[in-house]
Amino acid sequence: MKLNPFSKKPTAYYDKVKAEYDKLDREMTAAKDQLNEAEADFERKRRRQFELDQHGSMYSSTREQSQASFAASEASNRVGHIKGEIGQLESRIGPLRRIALARPVRPSQADIRCSCRAETGDDRRTGEGQCLDRQGQQACR
Repeated sequence: MKLNPFSKKPTAYYDKVKAEYDKLDREMTAAKDQLNEAEADFERKRRRQFELDQHGSMYSSTREQSQASFAASEASNRVGHIKGEIGQLESRIGPLRRIALARPVRPSQADIRCSCRAETGDDRRTGEGQCLDRQGQQACR
């Protein structure tokens, strides 16, 4: 007795991978949004620090300059941290991308019921999935 290979559910693995990919993709999108906000914040703080440094003394810094420098450094560290998170997400999502973006192979009913294709090795089909013999006549029903 031959077992039908199409009787198994071929998409359980695909569904699991697709769900994990979608979850990581949402996390990646959120992280990229955070990165854009953090980079804009860093740029503002860096510009403020630069302006204060241009107007201040070269040999001493005011309290305001120190605070601006600290804020710019903190914003820079935040940007670096978010970039590291994005890198980790990309390394986790990479192997899943190929599988998740592929279409799951689901056998049609014609493939399951077709006996002439296995007997003759003939793989000619119409658009409706009907088998044709060598003369172009419908081979199986």
